[in-house]
Amino acid sequence: MKTVDFSQNRIGFAKSAENLRYLWKLDDPEWLKQRKDQGQYLVKHAFSDNTAKANKEYMQYFIHGEYTAYIDEISRLLFTPYISAATARQVFESGLFTPSSREMIFQRYVSVAPMLGRGMPWLGDHIKYFAEGVLGNHYEVIEEMFKGQSRTITPNPSRWCQAYMSGLKKRLNDPTEFQGLEHCIPYFVSILPHVSNPKLRERCKMEEFLSLVDNILGNENEEAGTIEIAKIIKLYEVEIRNNWTINSNLDQI
Repeated sequence: MKTVDFSQNRIGFAKSAENLRYLWKLDDPEWLKQRKDQGQYLVKHAFSDNTAKANKEYMQYFIHGEYTAYIDEISRLLFTPYISAATARQVFESGLFTPSSREMIFQRYVSVAPMLGRGMPWLGDHIKYFAEGVLGNHYEVIEEMFKGQSRTITPNPSRWCQAYMSGLKKRLNDPTEFQGLEHCIPYFVSILPHVSNPKLRERCKMEEFLSLVDNILGNENEEAGTIEIAKIIKLYEVEIRNNWTINSNLDQI
């Protein structure tokens, strides 16, 4: 277990956003044009249920990095154009997020952000940097100190695994879905020994998942990117089976 303290970064959302504005290429007209076009697409396809006022505020942050009103945690991170694993970590640890926000991001980001960001040319790299900079390659329990109290911010392994596998299966079946999830495979493998909820283990349908991988590798007409992801999973198959078996006694409950 690791304990962290980000209290020095709690300076308010607006101030924290201002400190991160260097990530926005505000002096690059072409970048701004692309960002505006992408923003229009997001408003139409992912945020159509928002009010016009809310979307104006969302796009002010997405395009210009100006935090003028509340933006939900998942969108807040998705809209921040970090450019590496290091900057993804910097954003995650910044005052843009509270401990409860970080907990939500750990739990839900890789299963929700790919849906909201679908169609964005940068989505794959965005998830890659999040996986490398925030999730890492190994699951461990992380507690954050807040007002003298500790709070676990890492995800519930069973819920995270079930949601992740659901998204990864969709990606394997459709190259346009859940882009970037392949970068979370090492973390996924490491979390498997901790998946202990019987109902969620059943929903994971591990054998069905591994059979899907084999079917993809046996189909020479499969999309190239999908084959590459299947190859990565296949490399981990023995470890996946061994880790999953650790709590296999729970499958009989």
